[in-house]
Amino acid sequence: MIPRAVTVIAFASLTCVHALAAQEVMDLVPTEFVRMLALTPFMTSPDIAVGRLPDRLADDLAAGPGMRIVGSLLSRRFNISALVMPGRPAEVQESLAARLVAKGWRKLPTLQPPGGFETEQRQRGGLMLCSTDDYSVQLMASRHRGDSAAVQLFLGRGDFATNCVDPEVTSARARLGEAPIPALRAPAGTEHRGGGYSGGSSEASARGRLRTDMEPPALLQHYAAQMIDAGWMPGVQTASAEAALQVFRKTDDSRGTWQGVLYVITLPNRERELHLDVRRQR
Repeated sequence: MIPRAVTVIAFASLTCVHALAAQEVMDLVPTEFVRMLALTPFMTSPDIAVGRLPDRLADDLAAGPGMRIVGSLLSRRFNISALVMPGRPAEVQESLAARLVAKGWRKLPTLQPPGGFETEQRQRGGLMLCSTDDYSVQLMASRHRGDSAAVQLFLGRGDFATNCVDPEVTSARARLGEAPIPALRAPAGTEHRGGGYSGGSSEASARGRLRTDMEPPALLQHYAAQMIDAGWMPGVQTASAEAALQVFRKTDDSRGTWQGVLYVITLPNRERELHLDVRRQR
């Protein structure tokens, strides 16, 4: 089963991305349609607040120069907001966190993000902060148009938020619920083209895409070394100019034995497709 926190973040990310993309045609999008898309056990009949933040954040993150508030999905315990700000994603994320800290919020240690192929387009992990009235907010920033960043805010309270009294309990439960898929760094000099990750407690998949002159066997060797460093034992390997594949096994995990398959595929225009699938053996 995928942990509730992972489900919430995955759903929230999908919802906010659509909201950002649809900002220019908001008048053409029926609010009933948006509300029905947002229906989950965490958000029942959410209100759509175009151009504003939840009341709990409105004063602490009041709009400043260059900030454009796209809007929010508001429910009783969990809220999702999106805004756009000028600057690099990491800098914007830290700037917003500093504004919240100045308003009395407490910044929590960065949680260990899930694994997968690291790319520039994928901002790994977010910043989590807690308030004295038991609210928590997660900030996640990514590239937007030009020199701006798209920011997603996940605001929750009680059972629908991080445990602000003992955040280590929450982060430990999240780690226990993840498949042991490692973070894999791209070779120097490659051009990042995108990536993604999905998974739960018994299986996970990661994908990535690079533009590079490296052939599949060389790329496979680069990533296989990182798999071995993460405790995976290498197995059968096959390689050609079009594709390269290797099987891995991890037996020292407290949750059982895992099998993984790492493969690289050649695409047109010097692009390479990367895949890693891991599954716990029954």
